[in-house]
Amino acid sequence: MSTALILAVGQDPMILNTRISILRGAGYVVESSIFAGEAINDIRSGDFDLVILCHTIPSEERRNLARLIRRSGLSIPLLYIQPLVEPSMDGLADAIVGSHPNELLRGVENALNKATVCSKPGAQEFAEILASSKR
Repeated sequence: MSTALILAVGQDPMILNTRISILRGAGYVVESSIFAGEAINDIRSGDFDLVILCHTIPSEERRNLARLIRRSGLSIPLLYIQPLVEPSMDGLADAIVGSHPNELLRGVENALNKATVCSKPGAQEFAEILASSKR
């Protein structure tokens, strides 16, 4: 059983809950956020091993959230879920997987296996990065 802590972010509660059930059934510890602002607060206060951004988040909002995570210096892998897997136009995701449960689990396992250990900025540093991105 994995002890990886995953943050799943999506705007459709039914789809998000289904994905959470699949991931928890595979032994992952999963937290969720429905709103980007909530996800940012969760990321700032948590020690996540992976962030999953669902296709139910509007594209621009998903890109902005991914950019914020990347600019923060956090070494958290990002996984996009899209019903039709196509190359990411923004280049921010570490991987893109389809929405089928087996694809999701393979993508999570691969992303966690590729993750590197880096120092993460503290809450204060993340808050400063977040504040500067709003200017």
